[in-house]
Amino acid sequence: MTLLEAMSSGVPCVSTDVGGVGEVLRKEFLVPRWDPKSFAAKVSWLLEDEAKRELVRHYGRKLVEKRFSVDAMA
Repeated sequence: MTLLEAMSSGVPCVSTDVGGVGEVLRKEFLVPRWDPKSFAAKVSWLLEDEAKRELVRHYGRKLVEKRFSVDAMA
């Protein structure tokens, strides 16, 4: 839920590939668990480019609206 809330608020997200996270985030924003170097690299990759962050913000909001809205979940 935290990931969905962050995405719906426009927060660009990077996460480890655990549980159902892979159903929410695209592959390019997932890193293997227990790999802090990959996580840091992915966050840095995202922080370096404002246009990329804007795209991720937009994608996140639209994904939550489309697949995880109250209507979609009901």
